[in-house]
Amino acid sequence: MSYQRTSTPRRPGPLRPLVGLIVLLGVGAGAYFAAPALVDWLETTHFEIAGLGWQILPYSFPEEWPDALTHALVGVFAFLIGFSILMLVLFMVMRPPRDELDVPVGRVREQKKKQKRR
Repeated sequence: MSYQRTSTPRRPGPLRPLVGLIVLLGVGAGAYFAAPALVDWLETTHFEIAGLGWQILPYSFPEEWPDALTHALVGVFAFLIGFSILMLVLFMVMRPPRDELDVPVGRVREQKKKQKRR
């Protein structure tokens, strides 16, 4: 008597979206609290591309803009940069989800070799 072993489908954990939301809010809070220091850094740091003579920093925001607007803009860009870097790191570290229909590449190659021999 033979039988086949099947795996029961695993349901994703209910807290997985909550962890994503917490990471998203954490990056947003970090960008919000770093924005005033980043604005100060952008306005006071001197940086120039030496070979071309292009002055990159200090950056001067328009005088008619309120401080809240400059902090908000810098915070949004800091959030986008931070979130992009975090996602790149997470995609490199996290393993892809496995499904019961996924087949290892080695097994597919072995089957192709067997078919070619026939």
